Amino acid sequence: MVLSILLLLLIAAGIALFLWLTSPDPNRDGMLPDANARVGSLSGDFEDLDKIVDEGMLTFSINVTPSFPDGASPGNLMIENAEINNNRFTCAIYRKDNGEKIYQSGYLDPGQYIESAPLEADLEPGEYPCTAYFETYKLSDNAPIGQAAAEITVYVQG
Repeated sequence: MVLSILLLLLIAAGIALFLWLTSPDPNRDGMLPDANARVGSLSGDFEDLDKIVDEGMLTFSINVTPSFPDGASPGNLMIENAEINNNRFTCAIYRKDNGEKIYQSGYLDPGQYIESAPLEADLEPGEYPCTAYFETYKLSDNAPIGQAAAEITVYVQG
């Protein structure tokens, strides 16, 4: 009986040690909290900061696997500038293998979308890993704001 209890305790200790060693611990991985960090928020006028953040925020949609019947026909890009955005954007798609730009949109204001469009390059049938870059601009004067990107794969059927 005593031997069974000791065996169970030994097994439990082994499991506990295993769980402790395999659990993520920031201090064990060399990551430590910043010694200068304080709890709370900085004092000051946050309205201006909120305005800057809101202006720079971008919510967009794009089909990450657009398909084209052939290299010259429109495909289902499904690019959308969400209504909640405070800026307009353009979208350019570049192939990752050679950097070739294969698509460039005009600008889209908030609440506008492109369901389908042809590519600028007549691609051979295949699968093309690409990056879609979204350049954002102020609605008031088209001044550049920033850029966002999404990894997509373009499929050309035949």
